Amino acid sequence: NLQNKDLSKLHRAAAEGDLGELRHLLQKHDLNEQDKAGRTPLHFACANGYTDIVTFLVDNKCQLDSCDKEKRSPLMKAVECQQEFCAIYLLEHGADPNLKDTDNNTALHFAACNSS
Repeated sequence: NLQNKDLSKLHRAAAEGDLGELRHLLQKHDLNEQDKAGRTPLHFACANGYTDIVTFLVDNKCQLDSCDKEKRSPLMKAVECQQEFCAIYLLEHGADPNLKDTDNNTALHFAACNSS
């Protein structure tokens, strides 16, 4: 569903795993900047399993529980996309596993759906 042409340079760098470009862009952009759907660079890095970008963003104090317009957090995206390292890293750094999206699903719901 990801249309990179519709993303800002910052979100595209996170979605494509380009840490160098992301570092450069963060000199002038907020690391919690949201796209039209409310997603942050952390959402994209988690969904795509870019562990270096996830660790960079978390180490630079990004908002762990920022939710998109469907109220999905980066943790939910990591679990939904089966990015285990990203999910564990977020949990170890304080991400809230009890947040609910617009359908009342938590990260645990996504994990259960993936295991079947």
